[in-house]
Amino acid sequence: MGFRTVVVNNRCKLELKMNYLVCRGEETKRVFINEISTLIIATTAVAITGSLLSELVKNRVKVIFCDEKHNPQMELLPYYDSYNSSKKIYNQINWNELSKQMVWTSIVRQKIIMQGKLLDKFGFTLQAQELFDYAEQVELNDATNREGHSAKLYFATLFGKGWRRDGGDFRSKALNYKL
Repeated sequence: MGFRTVVVNNRCKLELKMNYLVCRGEETKRVFINEISTLIIATTAVAITGSLLSELVKNRVKVIFCDEKHNPQMELLPYYDSYNSSKKIYNQINWNELSKQMVWTSIVRQKIIMQGKLLDKFGFTLQAQELFDYAEQVELNDATNREGHSAKLYFATLFGKGWRRDGGDFRSKALNYKL
């Protein structure tokens, strides 16, 4: 299983050689394909061989292509990632409403916990504890909007009390996928 994220920012040719991703640009660089978990091609000035793409898919490397503004535009996905992909998707589509709500509740709770961990890491212990308390209070389908309250506290702690997500400053724009 790969552990590296490889980002290609400059004009180059990407090819496969002896199970290595080879990047031929101003310099030639090589990375063993088994070590790569994600390949981000952050420029449109890249040529890539079909044999490399095929090998990346075989090794379950996530490949993300970006547009000329470096925003993610598409992803390379295998047709046959596992023998029962279609069945898994079909089953998820047909989950009953309670199952969907339970999954959503779990996602919201984990999001709040991760926000708390980040604040704690940066020394905002009191605010982090408040987020952990919010995570414990999340009800089914987040009926009491703990996610919204958490986001308000989280962003106010990181960026200041007057900061607004739709404020238009550089931090807000940096959080958007599109500029």
